[in-house]
Amino acid sequence: MIDQIQVKNDTAIKKNLLNLRSALRLTKLAANTDFLILSPSGEVIFPTSYTDSFLNANIISKAIARLSTAGENETVEFRVGIKRYYATQKPLSNKMRTATLMFISNGNSARGLIRFTNLVLFGIMVVAAGISLTIALNISRTISRPITRLSEYAKRIGRGEFLSLTEDESSVELHELTANMNEMSDRLKNYDQTQKNFLQNASHELRTPLMSIQGYAEGIAGGVFSDTSKTALIICEESRRLNTLVDELLTLSRIENKSYQVDLADQNLSDMIKEYVQKINGYAMKEGKALHLHIESNDIHAKFDDSLLAQAVINIASNCIKYANSEVNITLYSQEHTAVIKIADDGNGIAESDLPHIFERFYKGKKGNFGLGLSIALSAVEFMGGTMKAYNNGGAVFEVRLISL
Repeated sequence: MIDQIQVKNDTAIKKNLLNLRSALRLTKLAANTDFLILSPSGEVIFPTSYTDSFLNANIISKAIARLSTAGENETVEFRVGIKRYYATQKPLSNKMRTATLMFISNGNSARGLIRFTNLVLFGIMVVAAGISLTIALNISRTISRPITRLSEYAKRIGRGEFLSLTEDESSVELHELTANMNEMSDRLKNYDQTQKNFLQNASHELRTPLMSIQGYAEGIAGGVFSDTSKTALIICEESRRLNTLVDELLTLSRIENKSYQVDLADQNLSDMIKEYVQKINGYAMKEGKALHLHIESNDIHAKFDDSLLAQAVINIASNCIKYANSEVNITLYSQEHTAVIKIADDGNGIAESDLPHIFERFYKGKKGNFGLGLSIALSAVEFMGGTMKAYNNGGAVFEVRLISL
C-alpha cells in the first residue's frame, strides 16, 4: 500500500496526504491531533516538516518509545515537560513491506477545548435560565394580576360594596373563582338586606305593644280610665305579647348563631306528638276549631330535639288553626327512612304570591302578619337536620321530615 520509497518519491501521494492532513485540522474533533507514517525501522516517512504542527522530534521520539511497548490499537499517555500527549498506532501492511500509521494528540489543547466547551455550555445554561425566568415571571404575572384584582374586589365586598364582577375566561379556575365571588356577593347583599328588613320589622313589632302599654299606663296615671281593671288586663295582654316576641327573637338568634344547646337523640315520635297536640288543643278549642291526630304506628322513631320540635309543631299548628274554617289534621307516618309530620287545615289555602315568602321573618301576606312563628319553625327543623315545605291541597299543608332511625 504505502512504503518509504513511494512516499518520498511519489509527489501525488505526498500531495494527497497533505490534503488529508489539512482537511482533518479543519474538523473540531481533529483540531489538536496530527498523524505520522513511520517506516518499519521507525523513521518518519510523512510528514517531512513540522513547521505547521505542534509536533517536534522530541515529542515523536517519546511517542515511538512509549508505543514500542504498547499493544496494537492501545492508546498511551506521555509527557514532554509539563505538557501531556496521547498516542496510538496502526500497522499498514503491503505484502513484504510494512509501514505504521501513528496519531498523536495534544492533551493540553484538548483540555482547553473542554474548558471552552464547558464555558459555552454554562453560557447556554445561563441564557436558558434567563429565558425560563422571564417566561415564569410573565406566567406568574398573568396569573397573579387577576387574582390581585379579585382580592381588591373581595376587600370592597367586605366593606359593603356588593359588586358584580366580569367573569374571567382566561382559565377554568379563575372563571370558577369569579363566579363564586359573584355568588357570594349576591348572597351577602341579600343577607344584608334581610337583616335590615328584620331590624325594621322587629323594631316595628316591638314598638306596637310598647306604645300600647305606655298609652294605657299614662291614661291610668292621668285618671283617664274609670275602669282600671280592664285597662290593666290590656296592659298584661300586651306585656305577654311583647314577652313572646322577645322570646321568639332570642330563640331565632340562638338557632341561627349555632349557640342553641341542641340535644338530638333517637326518640319515639309517636309518643311525643301526642303531647304536642295536647298543648295546642286548648288554643284550638278557644278558636272553635277541631284538632285531629292520625298516627300510622305507635312506634315511629326519629332523631330530634324535643324542645325545638315542640316549638316547631306548635307554631305551625297555631298558624293552621288561625286560618282553618273548622278543623286541622295532624298526621304522622314513616316514609323512606324519614318520619313525616303533615299538618293541614281546611281553610282557603295560602295565596300563590305568598307561598315563596311565608317562612321569611315578619312577612306580611294579604291576610295579615305571619310574624316569626313559621320562620322559627323552619330554622328549628333545619337545625335538627330535617326539611320543611308548604303547599296547598284544598287548604294549607305543612310537611316536616325528620331523619328516621
